[in-house]
Order: sequence, then C-alpha cells, then structure tokens
Amino acid sequence: MDKEDLIRLFDNLLSNAIKYSKPNKTIHVKLNNYFEVTNEGDIKNIKNITKKFVRENKNEGGFGIGLYIVKKIAENYNFEFSIYSNDGKVISKLTLS
Repeated sequence: MDKEDLIRLFDNLLSNAIKYSKPNKTIHVKLNNYFEVTNEGDIKNIKNITKKFVRENKNEGGFGIGLYIVKKIAENYNFEFSIYSNDGKVISKLTLS
C-alpha cells in the first residue's frame, strides 16, 4: 500500500471525528483487525455522506471530499469501509483485509 494513501485514510477519518464531534467529548479509536473511530454526533443523510462535495454541517470547515477520498482509496485496495450513525454516535470503520 502506498504510504500517502494510508496517511490520507487515517488522517481523514480522525480529522472528521475531531471536526464534527461535540466539544469536550471523547473520541474512541480502535485498532484490531480493523481501524474504527467513534465520536458523538449524527449523520442526517447516510446515503450521500461519501459523495464528493457533500457536507453535513456547513458551519464547519472543509470541502466535503474527505470521506469521498476514504471511500475511493478503500475501493482501490479492496478494503471494507463503512460509516453509520447509531444512538448519537458516528462510527467509521475500515477493515484492511
């Protein structure tokens, strides 16, 4: 795997969790057979969240391409990528198989 692609994957997932988490809340990171980031929040439109230039929160910075990049890199390397919202938490999971 290209080193820059790996950095982009982890950087985008972590920076999204930081950017969109509520202030003074804990972000959980797991590394096992997968890389998982969990933060407090909610995704309103899960079907569009990984599309290019889609942003859930217009008040935060960014261009809406971070999760699109994660999805494309994951597809390129045949990794499994999922993002979902459950009980006030957003979970991003990347399985490097």
